[in-house]
Amino acid sequence: MEPCNHYERGCDLLSACCNEFFACRYCHDKEKYEDEKDFSKKHKMIRSDVTTVRCRACQATQGLNQYCINCNTCMGAYFCAICHLYDSDLSKNIYHCDKCGICRVGPREKYFHCDTCEACLSVSLRNSHTCRPGILKSNCAVCQEDMFTSRQRAMPMSCGHFIHNACLRDMMAHHRYTCPICCKSIADFSDFYQKIDEEVSNTPMPEEYQNIDCNILCNDCLKRNRVRFHVIGMKCPDCGSYNTTRY
Repeated sequence: MEPCNHYERGCDLLSACCNEFFACRYCHDKEKYEDEKDFSKKHKMIRSDVTTVRCRACQATQGLNQYCINCNTCMGAYFCAICHLYDSDLSKNIYHCDKCGICRVGPREKYFHCDTCEACLSVSLRNSHTCRPGILKSNCAVCQEDMFTSRQRAMPMSCGHFIHNACLRDMMAHHRYTCPICCKSIADFSDFYQKIDEEVSNTPMPEEYQNIDCNILCNDCLKRNRVRFHVIGMKCPDCGSYNTTRY
């Protein structure tokens, strides 16, 4: 069995779907269906369905225990009997959230459970995020991984939708600054829009295009307007955004 890069633990888990031992659910999913051509055959390892583990020290097969019943090896310095989670990396400060129903990477004091969003969020977002019912119980719009159970951290954009931190950084690295779900700007770009104002004023359109108007929809304030066409961009007269679309 190949080494696992996801968790440090002293046991392997018996997957209920295929009756085989794996280091973790991620290792199972990668081997079993990452390259599966027939999507109807895809299956994931459900950690809560695991009822049997195998000690890596003595190979003893047993039920869910923190310490091996045969050699007394600690199979996980952190052990959750509810989630069936083993992890010996205590630097993660893992804790179990009863409302989420799963274990989360901590420390606990840096997170709070939002009853509306139905998920644990950073305490820095307590009074600044836009609540959306069950918003994290969906796939990341960029990588399509489930965000509720993901090992990656997710963060809200200014519109209130969440995506993974890493996916947001990748978007910005590729000059994508709007939400992939609702197309609203991911942050306040008023300073940047002032620079576009200057560029527009310094770039007169050719005479044959100077009196052409067009209809625009602002993706940020959702207002519709008729404005003068410019190749650099059409500014929303209501909110000042250049995040507009012709229609």
